[in-house]
Amino acid sequence: GAVEISDCTGQLCGRIVWLQKPVGDDGKPLIDTQNSDKSKRGAPICGLQIIGGLKKQSDGSWDEGWIYDPEEGEKFDLELRLNNAEQLQVKGYKGIKILSETYQWKRLTETPGPRCAT
Repeated sequence: GAVEISDCTGQLCGRIVWLQKPVGDDGKPLIDTQNSDKSKRGAPICGLQIIGGLKKQSDGSWDEGWIYDPEEGEKFDLELRLNNAEQLQVKGYKGIKILSETYQWKRLTETPGPRCAT
C-alpha cells in the first residue's frame, strides 16, 4: 500500500491512497472490520486515515501522534523521522519507545496504480 502524509492544521496526518489489492476475495472493497471502536467498523480501507496527531519536535522528528493498523484493529503511539529525502523511519510503540517496532518506508513519486477514491 501507499500512504500520503500531509499537514492537518499544523499536525501531520496520513491516509491510505493506494492498495495493491483493494478488493477482497468476494470482489468488494476492503473494509475495516477489526477496529476496536465498533462505530468505525465498515469504513473502506482505501482512503482510511491511519496516521494522526503528529507534532513537530525540536530535533526535527514528529511525535506524540498515532498510527492505526487496520489488519489488527489497533492504534499505536507514533514517531516519524526523515532519514533522508527518500526514506522515512516509522516507529510505533505503546507508551514507551523502548518497546517499539521500527519500519523504513520509501518515498514514492507516484502511486503504482489508481489512487483510492476519496
